[in-house]
Order: sequence, then C-alpha cells, then structure tokens
Amino acid sequence: MSLFGKASFIFKHDQKDSKDSISVLGEDSKFLCSVFYEHSWKMPQMWGNIPTNRRVRATDVRIEAVDGVMLGEIHENPTGITRLIRKWEVLDQKGAGKGVVVEKPKFIGSDWVLEDVEGNLVGG
Repeated sequence: MSLFGKASFIFKHDQKDSKDSISVLGEDSKFLCSVFYEHSWKMPQMWGNIPTNRRVRATDVRIEAVDGVMLGEIHENPTGITRLIRKWEVLDQKGAGKGVVVEKPKFIGSDWVLEDVEGNLVGG
C-alpha cells in the first residue's frame, strides 16, 4: 500500500504552542502532511450492562494536507477499563466512517488489523 505515491516516509516530531504534532515527509524530505494528536478522557464502551463511571485515556488524531485542508481523522474508542483491545475509528475529510484499526495484544507485542465499516478484515 502506498500513500502519496510513496512507500517510505520520514516522521518528524514537532511541538508548537504546547501541542504535539508529527510532520510526514517523503524520502526526499519534501513535506507531505501534518498529523496532530491529543489525548482526552472518555467513557469506555462497555459490554453488557456493566456500569462504570471510570474514564480512560484515549487518543484522537487529525491529518492535514500542506495547505491545512483536513485529510482525515482517527478517534480512539475505548472498549473497556482494562483496554486489552484498543480500537480507532478512521474517518475521511467529510467525517464519514472508513474503517476501524484494532490492536490485538499477543504474549509479546500486538497485532494491528484494519477492518472496513462492516467489520470485514481489510489488512493486518
């Protein structure tokens, strides 16, 4: 899979106005887009009727083109207090759901899979 017609990228961490961001550059060091992220506290999506008032930390990401136009967003949706399986909803520039990234922990490390909006495996 390639993005912007490229297979390799350089990621540069920036901090502007107390906000973290990542600049995505091509191998030729040409700027491609910016990734802005912030952490927030959200109520987890619980299974069954288990009540909770405990919030968990989640990450939200916004991807912007060179001219500042939004390319898409990724929002983490906490699935439980223990957070064994983490999920991020992927949205396009119009806010329409495009898929879900799911982290599935293993004994050592994690597997990452991409599902479409119907829950079918697309990549991983």
